[in-house]
Amino acid sequence: MVLGRYELVRIAGRGGAGTVWCAEDRELGRPVAVKCLADEGSERALHEARTAARLNHPAIVSTYGLGHADGCAWLVTELVTGTTLRQTIVEDTHDDDELLEIGVAICAALRHAHQRGIVHRDVTPRNILIPTAAFPGTDRHRPCHPGIAPAKLADFGIARPSDQRVERKDGRIVGTLSYMAPERLEGAAGDEASDLWAAGVVLFEALTGEHPAGPPDKASALVRKHADLPSLRSRRGDLPDPVIRAIDRACAADPAARGTVEQLELALRDGLAARHVEVAPVLRDAAERRQPTADRPAIHVHVARRRQGTLLLAPLLVAIREAVGGIVPAALLAVALIVAAAVAVGRAGSDTP
Repeated sequence: MVLGRYELVRIAGRGGAGTVWCAEDRELGRPVAVKCLADEGSERALHEARTAARLNHPAIVSTYGLGHADGCAWLVTELVTGTTLRQTIVEDTHDDDELLEIGVAICAALRHAHQRGIVHRDVTPRNILIPTAAFPGTDRHRPCHPGIAPAKLADFGIARPSDQRVERKDGRIVGTLSYMAPERLEGAAGDEASDLWAAGVVLFEALTGEHPAGPPDKASALVRKHADLPSLRSRRGDLPDPVIRAIDRACAADPAARGTVEQLELALRDGLAARHVEVAPVLRDAAERRQPTADRPAIHVHVARRRQGTLLLAPLLVAIREAVGGIVPAALLAVALIVAAAVAVGRAGSDTP
């Protein structure tokens, strides 16, 4: 028992940042994950807890608390039963539809963090968790569990505010080399565009089975040299064109040429729609708030035309008012409004492509 309430059940994994335990919260009666970091990792644990506490999204691992005991900092988070995207890439677990769903989840998580002034800075396949029950496999057109995100972004240990524009004062570059954008290797702290680059590289790797720069050793070397990455089209020309173009753009060496996380997310959503696959229900609300992108022109013209249908009937309503001497009976006004609505709907339908 640690912190007076968490009973450690078994070790879930070990890494450079510490040991992660599956545990039981005895007070609330729920399973949790508890990460044990040695005292020298306390600062990082506190930073991760404070950062993640500002986030609340189905595609982000939730943080519940932090405490110190037995020479460790104990970070308590949501327990995600499943595996990492790294493992599923190695095992070729997911089909293209599921990978596009995972991509939407990653982008939605990053967009949520960026909107709250947080840059992740370590978006890698190991930091993306795939819940076991995310894909029930019962319906090709609805592949996702209705209440579970297809993927969850984890480990905000080196995340930072988006307005911090320089790397740490000691000059160390922290993160995973193969997923660091070129500007980070030059000493920049990284920003939203850096997260977008990493997301593009992760999606390229998920869809092809290999990092765009090749095997791990080669990838690290090429990324360090800022070599141009190949187009996804050369490996997966069968994918929807908007998806290919958006991932290629996200992987551009120039941060200004990458577009935005939202544009990448919308391209992935369009890719699913083109394949007649529904977006995960827990992420569907955001799909209704689409904004114009380079690949999706604004549709204000259609809105304007719909409005014109009602405006064109204004003279008719005026004439009716004049015909009855300025006193419009309630029944007559109701009929006029019904006619106006019917004509407006008819015009809107005829203007819809």
